[in-house]
Parts: sequence; C-alpha cells; structure tokens
Amino acid sequence: MGPEATAANRRLVEGKRVRLEYDVEKRDKYGRTLAYVYVGGVMVNERLVRAGYAQVSTYPPNVKYQERFLVAQREAREAGRGLWGDDPDGDELLDASAAADDTQVPPSADDPFPSP
Repeated sequence: MGPEATAANRRLVEGKRVRLEYDVEKRDKYGRTLAYVYVGGVMVNERLVRAGYAQVSTYPPNVKYQERFLVAQREAREAGRGLWGDDPDGDELLDASAAADDTQVPPSADDPFPSP
C-alpha cells in the first residue's frame, strides 16, 4: 500500500500551493515536521485516512484533530477502503469536490499563501 499511498498524496498536493497548520509541537524528536496539510480548504491528512491510504498516528501533545482522524479511519475501515479491505484504493475520495463531509477550513490570517 506504500506506493499507492505515495501516489495518492502526490495527486492531492503535487504542483499545488499547500498550507501547513501546526499543533503544539512543530517537529518530532527526529526533526521531522509535524503539520496538518491543506490544499485550499481540504485537509490532506484526513483525506488520505478517509480514503484508506493512511492510518491514524498521533504524537502527543499534537492531538488537535485526533477524533476527526479516528472518525475518518472508522469510515474507511467500515467501507473496506485501501488498507482496510478489498477496495485497493479510495480514489473517488481524492477528488477535491468529493467527500463533502470534510470540514472546510478557511485560511488563517497569517497564511503566506492564501488560496485565490
């Protein structure tokens, strides 16, 4: 599922302007960036979980959207998407217009790359 997840992430973000939202800590103990990624109002992290390309991993104290991610994962598992079943992918959920239940998040006032 790794190559499929990489391709799904690429479809969502490649060539697009992204916005990062940080939680309590910006980096983990290995120096990796910990952020929620948005393309327009779509949270990429959640979309990947909902499509079955990722599973929930939270790193306290960064738990702002933990419940939201768990709901998306439960939905993917119950629908048998990606990691959770026979549907090898959740491509229909990668379309930015799909999954209307994703919470649309407006850009923050300090966003250096607001969406047009």
